[in-house]
Amino acid sequence: MSNSPRKLFILAFLLSLSILSCNRTVQVDSFVPPPEPEPRAFTHLDLGNPTKATEDPNNKDNFLLKKSTYAISYNNALRHANWVSWELNSTYLGSTGRTNSFAPDALLPMGFIQVRPDEFFTTGFDRGHVLPSADRTFNSTENRETFLMTNMLPQAPDLNRKSWNNLEQYCRDLVRSGYTLFVVAGAYGTGGDGSAGAASSVGDGVNVPQRNYKVIVATRETSVSKIMNDAIVIATDFPNSNEVANKRDWVRFITTATDIEKDAKISLFTGLSTTLQNDFRKRLFAYEDARVSVDTPCKQFENRSLYVGKSGGCYYFTSGGNKSYVDRSLCDCE
Repeated sequence: MSNSPRKLFILAFLLSLSILSCNRTVQVDSFVPPPEPEPRAFTHLDLGNPTKATEDPNNKDNFLLKKSTYAISYNNALRHANWVSWELNSTYLGSTGRTNSFAPDALLPMGFIQVRPDEFFTTGFDRGHVLPSADRTFNSTENRETFLMTNMLPQAPDLNRKSWNNLEQYCRDLVRSGYTLFVVAGAYGTGGDGSAGAASSVGDGVNVPQRNYKVIVATRETSVSKIMNDAIVIATDFPNSNEVANKRDWVRFITTATDIEKDAKISLFTGLSTTLQNDFRKRLFAYEDARVSVDTPCKQFENRSLYVGKSGGCYYFTSGGNKSYVDRSLCDCE
């Protein structure tokens, strides 16, 4: 090949590389990042503000904290929440695991006492979530927010890990069955008994509540404004006690919202019409006839959890997911 054709060949090759490079540049420059997800609407006080909490920092014992996915009335004197309120629907449930990112709440105003994650250690009480971690599994950001210490109560381990947890699971069963839930949960009183015995406070003065309550309104509607009297209303009030919670599942602590209002000094359902408020306050949840079946975990049998069914049968689930019944006396729940 002569020098002239060789030069032409080299020039053509370099030109082709330049064109390819330009094409690549165009492709990179034309990349459009995906849009940021729309922020969620704040619906967590739509059912009402049970203590008329405010965002005034001078209102230290009824201070309103608005998180991205829940609301809190915080009590600085008690160093825990009076109540936490949230909506739960299928959009909050995903595949994100527990972040276990326990942390002080940086949004508490200056002058408020910060509770540290280690203040419950070796006290015999769990750092019990009010809004459950498993209710916020859509992404890690929302899950981390449930681990703020303002969302924690000193809870007796057998309460936190058994009956309280079982009610949390039942709430998610309702969501998976097509319901939207509006929930208020909190605590009142002083003095509980954990795995290390009775206590009125833990850590640097964190009050140990005497009672933990949860009130749920479950509806097929998508907003509080559309709730009708066909909604499911569940009101529960638990003693913060290892001994009492040990063999009793959450259905043993069903009560009325009226009783909780009287004892906890709150007002529920104020976001609803007066007619619905009066109706919902006096309802007693009939779990035996529930539209979504209630299975009540009882105790262990050969390393399997035993359950009491609606008709009183005692059974466990096989590896294939089927119920296997055993003698009723083995389910000695009270």
